[in-house]
Amino acid sequence: MLKTKKFWAYEFSQQIDIKTDMLENTKLKGRFYDDISSLYYEFIGSPPHPSLKQPYGKEYTEPSIISFINVLIDINTLKLLFYVIPNSKIITLKFSSNLFEFNNFEYMINSLLNKQNIVYNFIFEWNSEFKFEGKIYSINKKHSNNIDSKSPKSKGILADIKEVINRYEENLVKISLSQKIEALCLRGNYLGDSNIKSILENLKNNQALKTLNLYKNDISSECIPLFCEMLGVNRSLEEINIGGNNLKNEDLLMIKNSIGKVQLVDEDLEDYQKRYKEREAILDRNKKNKGKKPDEIVPVLEEVIEENNKFYFVRNLKLRSLNVMQNNFTEEIYEIVTGLLDASADLLLTIDNKVFSKSVRERLNHPHSKYANRIYLAK
Repeated sequence: MLKTKKFWAYEFSQQIDIKTDMLENTKLKGRFYDDISSLYYEFIGSPPHPSLKQPYGKEYTEPSIISFINVLIDINTLKLLFYVIPNSKIITLKFSSNLFEFNNFEYMINSLLNKQNIVYNFIFEWNSEFKFEGKIYSINKKHSNNIDSKSPKSKGILADIKEVINRYEENLVKISLSQKIEALCLRGNYLGDSNIKSILENLKNNQALKTLNLYKNDISSECIPLFCEMLGVNRSLEEINIGGNNLKNEDLLMIKNSIGKVQLVDEDLEDYQKRYKEREAILDRNKKNKGKKPDEIVPVLEEVIEENNKFYFVRNLKLRSLNVMQNNFTEEIYEIVTGLLDASADLLLTIDNKVFSKSVRERLNHPHSKYANRIYLAK
């Protein structure tokens, strides 16, 4: 990881305590760079954080994206930023390799989930490390966090560290609850199966998110059943990146059976018809008892269509892009890949070039292949 830079007023700004009521008495002009600069000089007495300065030599335009790349971010930068955002055109925030102070990170997450927030695209990448009380910790399970497990005092220290790490993870997972964010990138945070499962559970009830990037998060086969379950009920996701993880051929097979049109065998059809009748009975009872008794919960059923006397589940037809590159696939995955593309006619699949032999690559990319424009073989 690149060394995270400080800007010249970082330590000084960290010591200043700007109260919310102090900000509420200031008037904003609706011009982002002017507003943020005025607030800095008024409350901190310094120029803005370098990432918030108006670019030199460019015609004045209102920014729609603010990026903090490889720099530390003080608490007051966050306070001023989130005060100005609701009165600006900013819809995208990007934080990359920032080594957050824990309290600053927590403030940022809570501000992002605030009702006044208008950010629709949130990128929080390569931030598996954070600072707490002057020490650096990591949520990457392969990181030892520099604790000597043989030390007599290590047991208590490890417990304290685990609690802090859990709080960091819980705050990060909370973002998936947002009903405003439409694009969420958590690339390179090494969240691990447990946290990814929590995110997937949240996404079952999130119909706002359209784009999800979980590249490099130590996702294993353990998450795939829940991932597929989420795909079965989520009706908003259009782009998913689960590349750079630890998935195998059989995992993509499960995913294939959760996307597009899936033919029902006789047992599936009988089960569906039974559940459909039960659902209709509940709807009838709710109608008869309206105003007399609380409504029964109406189960959600997958859509079923009939084509040429065959019945199909229709699952997540909104998904347009699936990136599974840099996983542990082998060439035997060919039939799964073609089956996945056949099941979802509008899907673009990204997978590693090296998974397939030259002859298979040529077959997939042949101008007359029906998959030629629907599979990207990444090098």
